[in-house]
Amino acid sequence: MEIRLYQYQFGCHREKPVIFVKFPFDLKLKDALRKQFPSAKWSNTNKAWYLPDLPSVRTVLGLPQNNIEQKKGLQIHPVNREAYAKMRNQLELKAYSPNTIRMYLSEFAHLLKLLNDYPVKRLTSQRLKDYFLYCLKQEKMRERKMNGKINAIKFYFEQVLHQPKMFFDIPRPKKPLTLPKTLNKSEIKLLFKQVKNPKHLLILKLCYSMGLRVSEVVQIGRHRYSRSLCAYSFCQREERSLCSVTRVGFRAVQSIPENI
Repeated sequence: MEIRLYQYQFGCHREKPVIFVKFPFDLKLKDALRKQFPSAKWSNTNKAWYLPDLPSVRTVLGLPQNNIEQKKGLQIHPVNREAYAKMRNQLELKAYSPNTIRMYLSEFAHLLKLLNDYPVKRLTSQRLKDYFLYCLKQEKMRERKMNGKINAIKFYFEQVLHQPKMFFDIPRPKKPLTLPKTLNKSEIKLLFKQVKNPKHLLILKLCYSMGLRVSEVVQIGRHRYSRSLCAYSFCQREERSLCSVTRVGFRAVQSIPENI
């Protein structure tokens, strides 16, 4: 993708900051854009492709970075701006990744804006628990968001203020138990029908029916298949294993001598 062939414009789409990418209609330019940025989407309203306005995207496109942290710092009451600056400096000194720094500062700024002119360093453990309850009940934040918020505030009190860890005795929200997403029989058949290459189809069927890893499937040529036992026997780390084949993979393994 040649960056100079495209024009970029900052804007907002569906209430989210985006970068509009404009260029003369050309299939090669469109394919190059989508290859470089699989997340690129088309906006019928703006008649342009757009990307999420993220620091990593700006870096690839060679665009100036948007100093969001500095803008958030100006929205904080002067009483707590020093705490915000110390938090940022400590994160940079500890060489945290840019994404972690951005997330921690965002979560910390949320707390400071709610506090207004109340000094954050005077917060007690009970006040912090009240704040987390407010985030859960009033702002409907979920488990992942809450864990990030707790980590950010925990970092400030333990790494910036050097308070003892026992001070921050805050319970973590329980991770919700959800059933894994699975495909039904018709969806599996539809998936197999899309594959035209017989070798690729064989690989998919073996992965699905036998639970093999990719590294095991690509080495299938060295394995020995027993038609009488309907099983593969293979050596791995000097241990002999036997991997049975289900009904779904039975027909697939019949074509192994032809496809490999």
